Amino acid sequence: MKKAETEERSGRRPRTGSDGETLGVGARRSLSAAGRRRALAYGSTGFLAAAGFIAVQPGKLSAGGVAAGANGIAAGANGITPGTRAIVGSAEVRLVSAREGAEYRLLRVPAPHESTDRIDVLGFFWFGCPHCHTLEPALKSWAAKLPPDTAFRKVHVPWRDQLQQFYYTLEALGKTTLTDKVFVAIHQEKVSFQTVQQMAEWIGRQGVAEKAFMEAFESFGVRTRMRRAAQLAEGYRLEGVPAIGVGGRFLTAPSMAGSNAQALEVADQLIEMERRARRGPKS
Repeated sequence: MKKAETEERSGRRPRTGSDGETLGVGARRSLSAAGRRRALAYGSTGFLAAAGFIAVQPGKLSAGGVAAGANGIAAGANGITPGTRAIVGSAEVRLVSAREGAEYRLLRVPAPHESTDRIDVLGFFWFGCPHCHTLEPALKSWAAKLPPDTAFRKVHVPWRDQLQQFYYTLEALGKTTLTDKVFVAIHQEKVSFQTVQQMAEWIGRQGVAEKAFMEAFESFGVRTRMRRAAQLAEGYRLEGVPAIGVGGRFLTAPSMAGSNAQALEVADQLIEMERRARRGPKS
C-alpha cells in the first residue's frame, strides 16, 4: 500500500493517490476502468464531486456516481434514465425503485450487527467531510421519524486524524448534541481541531469541563468505540462518506442514489426489504 499524505482544515485532507490506496478502514482494493472514468475530482484536493461523496480510497469513486449539475442532478454514463429508474420533474428527480449495483449495494458477507432485535441503520460520516455536513440536517430529521423496529446510530469512520476520537469522546460524555456545532466550527468557522488541546479548549467554551474531556479522550471506553466503528466500516466495505448501512446487508449513499434526498428514499426501501426478509416468504 502506498503512503497517502493528508492535510485538512480540521486535521487532514486526502490527496488523490494511486490505485489501491485506502485510508483507515479497508484493505487494498481497485475499481474498474469504467468506474474510474466516471470519477470527477476536485483538482488536487482529491475530493470527488459525485452528488456529495468523500472517497475513503483517495482519487477513486465507485461506479454508479451521478454528478451534481445545474439542477442538482446531471445525467451521465450511469446517470438517471427517465421512465425506468426515475421520474424527472421540474425541480427534482424522484426515485421509483432502487436497483442493486446502482442505487445500493448488497453485501455478499453480512456486516456485524449492532442490534439483536431491531434493524440496524447506520449513518457513516467524518467530521471533516463537507458533504456529511450538508447531509446532516436532512439525515437527522429522517432518522427522528424512523419506525420503532429500527435502531439508528451514527458511525464516525477512522481517518488519519483525531476527529473520530473527538466524536466518540463526545459520545462517551453524553454530548453528541454538540455534533452540529462541531460541523459548523470546522466547515463554517474554520476552527482547527488538529490537536487534543484545541479540542479541549473548544469543548470548554461549550460548557464541558476540559479535564473531563481529556480523561474521556484517552479512556478505554472511547478506544473500544473507535475499534467497533472501524469494524463496522470494514464490514460494510465502506469506500466513502456519507453513506448509510442497513441491516448488515445493504449500503447506499448520495453518490450511488444521485442526491441526499434520494439516498434517504433508497434507505427507506432497504429498511422495508430487510423487514420483509425477517418476516419470511409469507409476508
